[in-house]
Amino acid sequence: MSERGSGFGGFLLGVMVGAVVGLLFAPEAGEGTRHKLSRRLRDLRDAAEEKADEVRGLLEAEEESEEASPRSTREELQRRLQAARRRRRRRPGEAEVAAADEEEDEPVA
Repeated sequence: MSERGSGFGGFLLGVMVGAVVGLLFAPEAGEGTRHKLSRRLRDLRDAAEEKADEVRGLLEAEEESEEASPRSTREELQRRLQAARRRRRRRPGEAEVAAADEEEDEPVA
């Protein structure tokens, strides 16, 4: 195993441990912390799904390009942009929920 790969894995482990310790010692009520954590995990899951869809789309596009004539870079970017817009439209109301949650996270003086 290379040093570069093991260093990045250690970094990610450190980030995760730090996040968990930070949440455990947070000065907020347990219910609020659980709400924030579940929301952030949902956002992380959605981002992972988007990346998986993007990779899946790239693999499908590669298979198509081998079978059909090759696409130009511009056409491929336009196709990806349209796919991203379709994914965003499938989740109505999440933008309003995210905006409300951001306001909730503001510290109270």
